Amino acid sequence: MLYFANMKIAQAFHPLLSSFEVILRNQLHYALARHFSDGNWIINQKSGFMVASSLTYTNKRTKKKVTNDYILKDFVQNVGDPPAEENFNFINL
Repeated sequence: MLYFANMKIAQAFHPLLSSFEVILRNQLHYALARHFSDGNWIINQKSGFMVASSLTYTNKRTKKKVTNDYILKDFVQNVGDPPAEENFNFINL
């Protein structure tokens, strides 16, 4: 009985949590876009997590530094080339 009650509560909160996640994600994007003055900040910024040391390693065989740019490759593959910077409109809150 307690299991079913827990499921009902979880079902009731799911739409709220989903909405909260989308709102939070969008607000983070808008804040970072304003901070960098760049709507494509996630792709264009050369500092931060996109080039974090955790994404760079030295290939043991070739001794060359390799950067894991999976996020950028995945974005371009699924969405295409990023839109031009001038096409981004900031939303003032």
